[in-house]
Amino acid sequence: MKKKLFIGTIAAGVIFSGITVAASEDDGKQEPIQKAETSEKQTEISYVEAKKIALDEKDGHVYGVELEEDDGTSYYEIEIGNRGEAQDVYVHATTGEVLKVEDDDDDEEEREEQTPSDILSHQEAVEIAQNTVSGKVIEMELDEDDGRYVYEFELRTDKGEAEVEIDAETGEVLETELDD
Repeated sequence: MKKKLFIGTIAAGVIFSGITVAASEDDGKQEPIQKAETSEKQTEISYVEAKKIALDEKDGHVYGVELEEDDGTSYYEIEIGNRGEAQDVYVHATTGEVLKVEDDDDDEEEREEQTPSDILSHQEAVEIAQNTVSGKVIEMELDEDDGRYVYEFELRTDKGEAEVEIDAETGEVLETELDD
């Protein structure tokens, strides 16, 4: 009987010691579950807001916008051309802060000094793309394809990603592709 009482006392001591050690090892680095459940996810700024912020930073014409993520940080990369020069403006997708501006020296995507004035505005093209496939624009590029300008969009939808190609002069939807 004394043996059982002795083993029970030791077992209780070991359990109590383990609880004490575990509690003392909490260095505050882990967030409580309750806090994680009540925190709100920050929303991303829209494509249009990011484009406006970039154009406030650098004058020119927007040739491409892409929503990227690096090390858990989402940002828009906006390609702006002006008088034969091109810059990439990086805008934080949550705060709208300009992260950096750098010269775009990608030889494959040299831009003409001026984009034709008779093409659709970016906003008109975005509306056509979103009316074609309901979703959020995550990438946009104005490109010259076989002598005509086209807007190429990638959108995030409820059903996956979609690509929409629009004639920049007429607004005609040239191609739509849905990825499941």
